[in-house]
Amino acid sequence: TQESRAVGDDRFRDRVGFPCWKMQRAVTLELVIAAAVFALYCDTKLPTPLPLDAHPSLFSESRANSFAISLGQEPRLAGSKSELDALNTLQGALQQIADDVSSKTTRVKVDVLRTKHTGTFPLLGPGKTTKEQTMAYDRLDALAAKVTIRTSNPSGGIDPGTTRFLTGGTSDTTRNKSPHSLLLAAHLDSVHVSPGGCDNAANVAVLVETFRAFVSRVSEEVGSDDETDDQTNNAYEEDSASTCQEDKATGGPGFEPGTCASQDATSTSTTTNRHATTTPLILLFTSAEEDGFMGAGGFVKDHPWFATHVAAFVNFEAMGNGGPHRLFRVTHGGSSRDLLRMWSAGSQSPVGTVVASDIFASGLIKSDTDFRVFRDDGDVPGLDLAFVENTEVYHTPHDTFESIRPGSLQASGDNALGFARLYHTNLMRNPGAMNHDSTRFLVEKGNVSTTTPTDVRRASENGTTKKAPLSVWFSFPLLKYFVVVAVPGTPVAIALLLVALSVIVAVVPVEVVPVSSTYGAAGVENYSTLLVAAGGVVGVGVAFLAAPVAGGVVAVSTAFLLATPTAWVSSYACFLCLVVPVAVLVIFWVLQCTRRAIAILTQRALAHAFADRRDSAATNNQKNDEYHLDVARFADRTFLACVATFHAGLAAFMFYRNVASAYVFAVPAVLMLIGVLSVGNRGVNAWPFLPALVANAVLSVPIAVSLVQLAVGMTPRSRPPPGSSWYLYDLICGVVLGGAVAVVATPLLACVFVWCPPLDGNRRTKKQSGLSFSAVVTWVCLVAHFAAFAYMYVQSKKVDTTSWPYTQASPQQVASFVAVDVFNGSWVKKPNWVLQPAGPGRVGKGFRRTLSNGGLVHSPGAEWTCEEDTHEDAPTDDENSTLNKHWSHKDTHSALNTHWDLASYGLRGTGSCVFSNQALSKEIEALRINLNVTTTTGSPRGGEHGWPAITPVTIDFAGHTRFVLAVDKRCARRVAFQFGVDAAKEDLSAIGFGRESAPGVSDALPERGTSARGAQPPTGPWRSTSKGGAGSGTASTRYAVFGVGGNDAITVPSKSTLWLESFDTYPTKCLTDALQIRVDADFETDFLAKVTKHAPNWQTRFAKHHTPLKLALVTHAGLQGTGGTIPSSGDTD
Repeated sequence: TQESRAVGDDRFRDRVGFPCWKMQRAVTLELVIAAAVFALYCDTKLPTPLPLDAHPSLFSESRANSFAISLGQEPRLAGSKSELDALNTLQGALQQIADDVSSKTTRVKVDVLRTKHTGTFPLLGPGKTTKEQTMAYDRLDALAAKVTIRTSNPSGGIDPGTTRFLTGGTSDTTRNKSPHSLLLAAHLDSVHVSPGGCDNAANVAVLVETFRAFVSRVSEEVGSDDETDDQTNNAYEEDSASTCQEDKATGGPGFEPGTCASQDATSTSTTTNRHATTTPLILLFTSAEEDGFMGAGGFVKDHPWFATHVAAFVNFEAMGNGGPHRLFRVTHGGSSRDLLRMWSAGSQSPVGTVVASDIFASGLIKSDTDFRVFRDDGDVPGLDLAFVENTEVYHTPHDTFESIRPGSLQASGDNALGFARLYHTNLMRNPGAMNHDSTRFLVEKGNVSTTTPTDVRRASENGTTKKAPLSVWFSFPLLKYFVVVAVPGTPVAIALLLVALSVIVAVVPVEVVPVSSTYGAAGVENYSTLLVAAGGVVGVGVAFLAAPVAGGVVAVSTAFLLATPTAWVSSYACFLCLVVPVAVLVIFWVLQCTRRAIAILTQRALAHAFADRRDSAATNNQKNDEYHLDVARFADRTFLACVATFHAGLAAFMFYRNVASAYVFAVPAVLMLIGVLSVGNRGVNAWPFLPALVANAVLSVPIAVSLVQLAVGMTPRSRPPPGSSWYLYDLICGVVLGGAVAVVATPLLACVFVWCPPLDGNRRTKKQSGLSFSAVVTWVCLVAHFAAFAYMYVQSKKVDTTSWPYTQASPQQVASFVAVDVFNGSWVKKPNWVLQPAGPGRVGKGFRRTLSNGGLVHSPGAEWTCEEDTHEDAPTDDENSTLNKHWSHKDTHSALNTHWDLASYGLRGTGSCVFSNQALSKEIEALRINLNVTTTTGSPRGGEHGWPAITPVTIDFAGHTRFVLAVDKRCARRVAFQFGVDAAKEDLSAIGFGRESAPGVSDALPERGTSARGAQPPTGPWRSTSKGGAGSGTASTRYAVFGVGGNDAITVPSKSTLWLESFDTYPTKCLTDALQIRVDADFETDFLAKVTKHAPNWQTRFAKHHTPLKLALVTHAGLQGTGGTIPSSGDTD
């Protein structure tokens, strides 16, 4: 009874000093916080690294470290000498593994294959199919190694050259070409400004050490059979000959058929019953991943091992510097879930969540990895892993191998090695009991969805027509494996909604109102309380959505008041104190108002049912207490049911939309619904809701912390698109943090509210001494918020803090390069040093500091400007008058904004600064590298009556291998690119130029439309320019072709041709400016070295795939060439 509860509460107060309900609140909060901290600890802990002398079959971080250091400390740009040296070192290490195993056993063989690839492929925008660019690669190196294991086969195994499992010693001589190997892939290259310590030398070292340990263990297991050594060697040779012929037939442009010459006469291989062969593991090291996944594209397209061997893949990446190697993406469809379960079972401590996979699939993160090429073009199930700790050093000079947290490589290697061994074990078993088909592997290639779970092109499961369900997967504390659940989205969504509505109906009282009738007393049901519950669900939704809105408003308001975007970038704690208190406060009071409104409306809705007790309550205190207590019970249960129903509805909507991240809301919602049902009519207390609150903390807190750290870390390198707000990323980070608070805090705060002090006498609640809980929460949140803002304001006004808000530990990330506008071998404008912000804000402060430190202000011919100079960017009084004078003449420099066009984008709208002087111009004239980037536009040729006209533009890249060709979408309908094709030379050869003069050969160029002479357009592949999305910050939208070449493309350069299929009519500008070209050179001029040396320590260089290298050569070409004129019908604007 109420009296006994009150007496019990008083006795508890006498013992411990405060009521029982306060003890419940305190204990619950402590348990939830402890669960969250424990979950974070489990999410980020790393194992102890093993030493150099660890057993050879174990992964040793110390050995991996030694190899990573041997790759060098210089940036490994694709095609550069440093990448070539690292590739040679890597090949030597793999060959050493092959030699070591060959000296121990004849049953294990390691093959190392180095190939070169040339070609093109289309690349769609992240998460989108409406934007496309062409990736072109020329003689890129790829290095692969595979291990082939041959064992005696008395009872089963895999027949050589087949992928069929054999049972009972029977042989199968059919040559089934279904692949079965596991591919572990990592890229070797890095961006040109970073040593690539974690991205990606650490991953390369992990794979090499994993491969070595795997081969060592397999060699120990299979041993050596002296009696059959000759037979084994013969079988290897026979199988090798057969494989070589297959490789020769499927080899790419870089594959050398001569390697099979000694085996061309080998007869068809024979298979014995005594031996079974399998190739469980392949390593792949690609190039040009940082330039747009071109190395992976070449491997998938024409590597001899991909089509015949690879059935699954794991891609090893980095988006930070160390920490747990998180699984953040899994393919959908086909055998993807089986592969995920195998990774979960084989890895020693897997870490990851499907939430990251959903975020990448949405396109919110504008970056990607080789994973997308293996998935989209290779149709192979796979996994994507990444280091994401300290993401602020990503692609900067601070990404050093020494800064990686100890244990990071050990954790990654232990997982990879355990997975590879389990994969091999499963290959050697008969999987019939698992797949009900003795001729199929557990993991098979094919039926992989290309982008999202809703992709209709390939979304079946295991080759059937049945649509694959969602895969919900996440790591959980203390578990050494993932929780993996197959969830059919729509049925589960409907079930969640039905359960939530059933609980609402069960706990919400429905009043029965008596009425009179001719047939006697009867009654009608009054469903007004259900309307109250519906309003409560809406109120909880408002509280949940108000948090990210408040977070975004606070972040943007702070940046606006301090006149600096991302003013909190150097202080993660300040950012948390700015946003989190406000988000908590908004949720707190909206939920408080929702609960009070439910209580008032519930009392009114039940007025008739409690009429008798209410009327007698005025004269009976006990009945008065019971009356109000019953109303409070109903209101609190209704309120908690509304909270659970909102989370269940949100999870149902996400499942219906095929978003597997819904589990974050579904699990706590179900537990809360159980808690609501369990309290019955005894009143609400804390204990039934502890499982829901603890589960919410364990599931959501690690995800929330990781996402917020990722958003904050990415902000310094995420520049708002031209035309967007300066404070765009303040808004994004504020919304992300506010959303994280909503996910974590809404269930907790909702449950805290209902633990009220017991009712006493005629008063609704017993008045407590001191401040109320609501007042304490409000004051704590407000003090924390304004203290953080005051600290940031004081820092921004300090006279000596000219670098604010950046510090040496959290520097501003910038792109720094020299740009030269050239045209057919001569530069036509002054060379300029360009300093461009990689993220929000301006670079004026660092730019001025660099000029002053380097003594460039007084240099002859010095002039400069920065885009959109503001009062805050203007020089301070303590700077010399010469700098002030030059700064005021910003209009004298014409190289910025409308004049500087970098092909794939322009400087307009980026907040960049440019500088030039006489010394830089003289240095460019005297450079020892070739600047003669030239273009030759041939005469149009094409279809009937000359239309559509197809015009070749031959480009001499002057020995440089990184370029961007950006075609104005108004000038060309389709484009096709060819490496090594000199259309201009072929045209000239056809009419007698470029060779000995021949009698009777006309000196005229081929007529338009002729096909008998000169260079001929390719049959494909042609790309439509309608999907082009490059050229931001310029006056036109363009279709871009990004190209990169390997080291051979540098030593043996060749010309290339871009074919343009024009429209019937096009603007006049297309005659001279249809194509913008940028050729990048990794050559640091003395001037650039000087400004880099004198740059402030709170600025650091950053690069991504479209960032120019140290020297950018810019030119253009049109449709009008030397061989004829375009008809006047095209001269329209």
